[in-house]
Amino acid sequence: MSSSLYSYWSFLVIIILSFILLKVIFDFISNKPFGVIILRILLFGLIISYIQLILGFILYILIPILKYFFDSKSYAIDYQELKLFVYEDFIYDIIAVLIISIGWTLHLKTNDRHKKKIRIFIFYFIGLMMFYHNIK
Repeated sequence: MSSSLYSYWSFLVIIILSFILLKVIFDFISNKPFGVIILRILLFGLIISYIQLILGFILYILIPILKYFFDSKSYAIDYQELKLFVYEDFIYDIIAVLIISIGWTLHLKTNDRHKKKIRIFIFYFIGLMMFYHNIK
């Protein structure tokens, strides 16, 4: 149940980050000013990325509990696959959220609107690719 929620949330994060990247590209091409709406959309993408990290952390903690309940030999293969799935995804989630947070922080320190959009695009794109790597 919890890993399916994690998978669905991963798809939601990827869809929203893709929408953010398309919005930033459209605003960059049309030379629109950096407004409050795009700022809120970017913050929303950052928040859902952190929620993805929290869901991954919860699954990371649940793995020893699942091992305790499914300790028979018939579940040994399933446990190893689940452990690899959660550990690998959790590490990629940490890196992706750090990259998106760095992009958010760098765009706040810049006054030029074109540099803001370029920095947001680069760091959110790298974060999106890290989240995209998690999809199985």
